[in-house]
Amino acid sequence: MEKINNLIANKHKGNSAKAIAAAKHYFKSKFSIKKELNAIQEQIFEEVALWAYAHKIEDRQRLQLLYKIIFTKSVDAIAYNKLVLQVIDLS
Repeated sequence: MEKINNLIANKHKGNSAKAIAAAKHYFKSKFSIKKELNAIQEQIFEEVALWAYAHKIEDRQRLQLLYKIIFTKSVDAIAYNKLVLQVIDLS
């Protein structure tokens, strides 16, 4: 969370909307999103995109796990937590 806050504060001068837009662009440039997202999934995408952007995640395996989080977080808390742990374990 600290890296994300620092990214917003320093690189985007506190403008979270710009940081989110940049993060989404970053994520999409590294990993193709093929499914259309509903409103909840779009919000989760913003979260994982910020995570990927702030931590400079580029490897396909971790990006794939973050992509899965978009569709898992709102429907299965246990599976979501497992995915988060997998992303962290690959750090």
